[in-house]
Amino acid sequence: MKHFSYVHIGVIFVSLFLLWGCEDAPQTSLSETQQALEDARQAGAADTAPHLFGQAEDFFQQATDEIQAQGDQFGIFRDYSKAQDLLTQAKVTAIEAKNKGQAQASLQPEMVSEDSEGEKEEIIRAITEARGMVRQASDLLTRAPEGKDVELVLQIMEIDLRSAESSLAEIPKDMTPPDYAMAREKAESANNVASRVREQILQAIEKAEREGS
Repeated sequence: MKHFSYVHIGVIFVSLFLLWGCEDAPQTSLSETQQALEDARQAGAADTAPHLFGQAEDFFQQATDEIQAQGDQFGIFRDYSKAQDLLTQAKVTAIEAKNKGQAQASLQPEMVSEDSEGEKEEIIRAITEARGMVRQASDLLTRAPEGKDVELVLQIMEIDLRSAESSLAEIPKDMTPPDYAMAREKAESANNVASRVREQILQAIEKAEREGS
């Protein structure tokens, strides 16, 4: 009878330990932070407060990397506290960038770059290249290995690509010199995001093929 009781207690203890250790990824914070970044972008913070906006994006990228790293861990060893802290920093910095950018925009005159046909053609090429990279990454995303452990990562990639596509759509079709700096930055940012996603998916596909062979 005592032996049975000890075994019973041990099973209960292990079950409680497993339940306690299986932590969920911070989905709500992820969505809220993504929205804060998008609000800051829509407010022009990437142009009027680029340093702060860049910091917010860096914090968000670190957070998503940390979420992915924790997702690769066994359930009871996952700890999303660092990712949560990074998401909080990203959200706060994005809001600060939005507010500072709006304040600077109301005080400073619009900076107009030199009218250069060559510069415009260069920017158009960069936009075209960025759109092509976004399409490539989006196509690859449909071929990415699926699974519960990578579901959140794929969602993040999809959000990033939609954001890059949305940012490119904001560039005026009939650009004038005042639009050049903004258009160039959006094109470069979208290209970088799509390139990163593309490389990550290619690595995941290659890894899945190696493990499957």
